[in-house]
Amino acid sequence: MPTIIYLRKSTDRSDKQALSLSAQLDECRKIAEREWLIVVEVIEEARSAKEPGRPEFNRMMSRIHEGETDSIICWKLDRLSRNPVDEGAIKWALQEARIKGIYTAMDGVFRPGDNVVMVGLHFGMSAQYVLELKKNTMRGMRKKLEMGGAVSHAPYGYRNDRLKKTIEVDEIASWIVRKIFEMRSRGRGFGDIAKTLNAEWARTRSWKPFGTSTIEHIIRNRFYLGIVKFAGDYFVGNHERFIPEHLWKQANALVRSYEGYKHQDFLFKGLVYSKQTGKLLTASRSKWKYAYYHPQGSSDDPVRISEKAILDYFDEHIHRYTIPAEYRDDFLQWLQDYHDVQFANTRETRKSVEKELTQCADKKKRLLELSVKWLIDEEEFRKEREEISLRETNLKRDLAGLGYIDDALLTSAREIIQLLSDLSQTWKTLDTIQKGLFIRSAIIQLSVDSEKQLYIHENRAFEMLGLLNNPGWQPR
Repeated sequence: MPTIIYLRKSTDRSDKQALSLSAQLDECRKIAEREWLIVVEVIEEARSAKEPGRPEFNRMMSRIHEGETDSIICWKLDRLSRNPVDEGAIKWALQEARIKGIYTAMDGVFRPGDNVVMVGLHFGMSAQYVLELKKNTMRGMRKKLEMGGAVSHAPYGYRNDRLKKTIEVDEIASWIVRKIFEMRSRGRGFGDIAKTLNAEWARTRSWKPFGTSTIEHIIRNRFYLGIVKFAGDYFVGNHERFIPEHLWKQANALVRSYEGYKHQDFLFKGLVYSKQTGKLLTASRSKWKYAYYHPQGSSDDPVRISEKAILDYFDEHIHRYTIPAEYRDDFLQWLQDYHDVQFANTRETRKSVEKELTQCADKKKRLLELSVKWLIDEEEFRKEREEISLRETNLKRDLAGLGYIDDALLTSAREIIQLLSDLSQTWKTLDTIQKGLFIRSAIIQLSVDSEKQLYIHENRAFEMLGLLNNPGWQPR
C-alpha cells in the first residue's frame, strides 16, 4: 500500500537534534521493508507538535483525505501529535478507515479495527508530557527568579553571558541607556531623545536607528531598577544596576507629552501638582500665549499658577541652592567621607542579612530531612516551614531595600556641587530655558496650594546637599 514516512524534530535549528531525523528515517525504512510497504514520500518537519498548525503535517493529512496514501510510518505516535486537535484528526481518519495503518518503531502498529482506547492512551500520554514539561519548566523558571536570576533576553544595556548563564552589563550600550535617562529627566521628549542619539550615530542592538517607542520602552522598563517581570509577577533580580533609583523615578515621573511640542514649550510639564488634591496639573497656554498650570477638565480645585510665577519664585530663592565657592572643596571632601562611611555600614548590614538568609536555607534543608525520617509530624513540619519562609521573605525584602549612596549618585552630587558654587551670580546670566532645565534637574515635584504657595520636593542629590547644615560638618 502507498505509505508516507513522517519524521519530526522539535526545533528548526540545524545544530540541535542533528541526528534525530536520520535515526528516525533508518528505523522507518526498516519497517517499510519488513511490512512490504511502498514509500511514496518522506516528509520531514522541524517543529514542535504541542500546538496545531504544522504545515507539513497538514499537507500529509490532505493527501490521506484525497486518497493518495492510506498509511503512515513514524518513529513513535508522539511524532504525529502532542495536542488534542491533531490527535482528533488522526483518530477520526483511523475510525473512517482513511488510514489503513500507522506503523511505529516504538509503539507497534495501529489499524482501524484496533482498540481506540489504546490509541487514545498513547496520544494522551504525549499530551500529558507537554503539560508536565510546561509546568516543570515554569516552576524552574520561577525558582530561578526567586533566587535573583533572569530567564529572559537581556534588555538594551545588558547582554546575556551564555557560558555563565548570567546577565552582564554592556559597557557601550549601558552608557547610551544612562544618557537616555538623563535626557528624559531633564524634560526631553521621546522623539527628541531618539533624534539626538541618531545624530550621534548611536544604534540599537540590531544596528537600527532609535525610534520613539524604543526610547519609551527603555524608560518604562523596571529591569533597570533591579526588578524582573515574569508571567505577571515581579521578582528582585541580582543583576548589576547602572541606573540609580532616583534617576529612574525622575525620568518616569514625567508624563508623556504630545510629541508635536518641543520639550521647552512647557518648562515644568509633569512636575506641578495640586497640594489640595495631589493630582497632576495640566499645562496650557492662554490666548495671550502665557503658559500656566491648572486642574484637568471641569474640576472644583481652585489651584492655578503661571509658569512665570514659578520662575519668579526661584529667582527670589535661588540662594537656597547656592554653595559659597570658598566652601566647595571642603564640602566635596565631606561628601566623599560621608559616602565611604555609609558604604561601609551598608556592606556590613548586607553581610549580616545574607548570612541569616543562608541560615534559613540550612534550616529548611534540616527540616525536610527530619520530615523524611518521620522525626516530626506533618503539622509541625508545615508550621516550621511557614515560619522559616516568612522570615526568608522579610529578609529578602530588607536586602532589596538596603541602599547606600552609590558611585553614580556621588558623581551626580559632585557635578551639582560644581554648578552650585556661587550660583547666585551665575543664575543672572541664564536664559529662561536654562533656568527651567536646572529646576527640572533639582526637583522631583512642585506642589501648589490655592494661595499659589509653592512646596518643593528635591531629588536625592539635593537632599544630600541639605546635609550642609548638619552640625557634624564644619568647614576647615
